[in-house]
Amino acid sequence: ELGGGGGGGEDDGDEDGDGDGDGNGDAALDQMAECATVGGLLAMARETQERMRGTLLRALADEHTGGGEELAAFVEGQELPVVVNLWASWCPPCHAEAAAVGRAARALERRAVVLGVLVDDDPADGQEFADRYGLGFPTVVDAGVSDAVGMAGLPTTVVLSADGSVVQRVVGGVSQGTLADAVERAGSAG
Repeated sequence: ELGGGGGGGEDDGDEDGDGDGDGNGDAALDQMAECATVGGLLAMARETQERMRGTLLRALADEHTGGGEELAAFVEGQELPVVVNLWASWCPPCHAEAAAVGRAARALERRAVVLGVLVDDDPADGQEFADRYGLGFPTVVDAGVSDAVGMAGLPTTVVLSADGSVVQRVVGGVSQGTLADAVERAGSAG
């Protein structure tokens, strides 16, 4: 299980069994942990984007599943451009851009689908980061998506048209204006 460890039936005071010891029944996180592939997560993100707003989605990594194929299937199912934002809680430039990305996601709500990808990070730290900056879009734990979009550093933001072509890739911080312009171009291209 990603972000987890130990377990095995010991009484660790974690009444809800999610590994965080708070006993509050992180139901959304527990449900996401049951998804076996990135594709399952991406489909769930698309179907439940409004309900899952601000929730870090967790998955079991299937090393035989190609993130590129799953991302392509997700993009194909969209009628809008897709913004993929790759980030980590330990990344200073990710902190610097987070508020702008959150604002952009809210402003672009009816014009694009925004999907976050947590890269090389603990899901609990990622959830804290998402909460701190009010990231109101679904986020998946990376299981190949970073390779599929050609991530060269963090943060990386990729804007895809509805047909899956890359309209813009930004390595480093991205502004709300840059995202809005890229989504406009992606909408015209798709």
